[in-house]
Amino acid sequence: KKRKMLHSGLDKKRLVFVVLVLQVSLVILGYSIRVLDVEEDRLDTIYYVSAHKGNDLWSGSKPNPALNSNEGPFKTIHHLLSHLQTYHSHPHSTIYIYLDSDSSHFISKPLILSSTPHSNLVWSSYSSSSPSIPSASVATVTAGWQIRTPWTKSHSSLNIWTTKIDPVPGRHYFKSLWINSTRATRARTPMLRWAKPLTPLSQYGFVYNPLNFPSPPKDHLERMNALVYASWTASRNYVKNFNTANSTLMFTNPAQWRIGTWEGIDSASGNRYYLENHPSFLDAPGEWFYDETTSLLHLIPFSAADDPNKDVISVAVNEQILVLSGVENVHFAFIQYMFSDFGCNSNTEVCDGQSASWEQTAAIHVLSSSFITFMNITLRGTGGYGIWLDTDTNNTAIINSLLTDLGSGGVRVGNGGANPRNFGHIIANNHITHGTQITNSGCGILVQKSSQCTISNNLISHFNYTGISIGWTWNYTPTSVSGATDNIISDNLISHIGNYDLSDMGCIYTLGNSTGTTITHNFCHDVYTYNYGAWCLYADQATSHIVWSKNICARTKSAGLHQHFGMNNLFENNVLYDGGSGGHQPDGGVRTDPDTGMENEFRFERNIVVWSNGSLFYGNWQEEGGKVPRRYELNHNVYYTPISTNPYVFGNGKSWATFSHIHYLILRQQ
Repeated sequence: KKRKMLHSGLDKKRLVFVVLVLQVSLVILGYSIRVLDVEEDRLDTIYYVSAHKGNDLWSGSKPNPALNSNEGPFKTIHHLLSHLQTYHSHPHSTIYIYLDSDSSHFISKPLILSSTPHSNLVWSSYSSSSPSIPSASVATVTAGWQIRTPWTKSHSSLNIWTTKIDPVPGRHYFKSLWINSTRATRARTPMLRWAKPLTPLSQYGFVYNPLNFPSPPKDHLERMNALVYASWTASRNYVKNFNTANSTLMFTNPAQWRIGTWEGIDSASGNRYYLENHPSFLDAPGEWFYDETTSLLHLIPFSAADDPNKDVISVAVNEQILVLSGVENVHFAFIQYMFSDFGCNSNTEVCDGQSASWEQTAAIHVLSSSFITFMNITLRGTGGYGIWLDTDTNNTAIINSLLTDLGSGGVRVGNGGANPRNFGHIIANNHITHGTQITNSGCGILVQKSSQCTISNNLISHFNYTGISIGWTWNYTPTSVSGATDNIISDNLISHIGNYDLSDMGCIYTLGNSTGTTITHNFCHDVYTYNYGAWCLYADQATSHIVWSKNICARTKSAGLHQHFGMNNLFENNVLYDGGSGGHQPDGGVRTDPDTGMENEFRFERNIVVWSNGSLFYGNWQEEGGKVPRRYELNHNVYYTPISTNPYVFGNGKSWATFSHIHYLILRQQ
């Protein structure tokens, strides 16, 4: 009853925000009224920006140039933002900004909206070729600089082309490049395996196999990176040197963990690494290398028949495209944002961590802002997360949008700080796909510490790590500390997670006290890791007070459900189909394996479990010395396996009949 009352209050708050979003939708759909029939005495103001028809000396008040006057659109978005700093609008007015969809709007530095002059804005698009006709066409804002200098073939057998580029505006060095909007790869080695860790263990290197590098590179080391795999992440390290005397590869910046610290984790990761960004690695189609000392850019096209002189080749200019700081009531629709670079710019910073949480910004970064809407936008070609709703941000909506070709994750909400003051977001009806292009530990949606959020009806696919991650505390803590409560995750389609790259993940992953959170009506399929831990519903450390209901899971390499340890979780009316489908995994149905000294409990009721390999119940289901409670209720479930050799036993080898003596365990085989 208390939970129902709580949700009733939260639903009222969410309803207020939904009404606001609907109002914004009507404003945007009422484009023709705003554009064509604006009365002279209206309080609202309209500005137009056209990159190919505008002039920053004009008024910005007309969609096209007017004859013999200074009336016409602005040319650049940056001039518009400067103009708004000096423009004093009516306190109750709204400023409408329309970007010309017939031209691409290049920006050499991030668009920064801050404080009062940049609040109460509606951004959308118009077509300067037919301004009298309401348009839902998409305007493009690109932070990618086009390479226009001529290319010549410099190496025929490898099909390497070279150009000497002009200085990139605002950026001496870049790390991301696209050919006709398709991401190319910085020159890299194949996947390699390190031989053994250093003695003593270190975060700064390992012993490599000398057969991999009979003559290691000696030049261009200052920009070379080593991508070193752990289980659920991979660190990006700057190479310091190769020591051929003892076959050690050393870094200038550390990995998060000492390499080789957890032998089981490292072996599960395959001791894998690869090196990136050296001219000697340039040997495959779609690879490139930029030598900043000579300004020479080298490229192997995707196809031998391609001529880069006929392609549109773009490089990233900044890590950010759009920044909102301290603003309210700002809304974006029908705008495409393209191309941002990734971070890890210092050769001493730690570029490693779960869910790519080490990243310091995003392509669209929102801080200390409220009532922000992104509707029908496209975000394509990022270096890190697409959108980050950071500290002190509340009541933001991301709706009906496409986020694709993402450097790490899609949407990040909150952070790991003590009090991020973050709540009330709606992330709905979006297509978030093909992430982890640069940093392979990004999530489709990452909610660290944020409450009262609704994540629903999203299509999330092709991430090498988790689909949706909720929570950011690893031990039992009160709700005031966990900061991730009363969230709704519903009706999402999540697929193709893991892709045999990392391990230890889930379609939906949770951490910590999440009182009031419900996870329901989600459909997940095809979770395949490099080694272990390809789960669908993954209640990791201290996950507590969550209702998981009516979810469907299909084709997971490991069990459909894994609760590491947690309290008061209810799993009901779920379908876990084809768990253990990858083979060679011990868990196929339901798994739990609490850490030493940790309480663990859940109820598992009215579920259907169909598993292909491994144990139906796997892990540590026993009390710890009779002192640490472990309570489980498994009621009215249906279990089936098509393989007669799969054991209907718990992971400790005890059968159903002999397991009933475990305290608080109730089994009712129906």
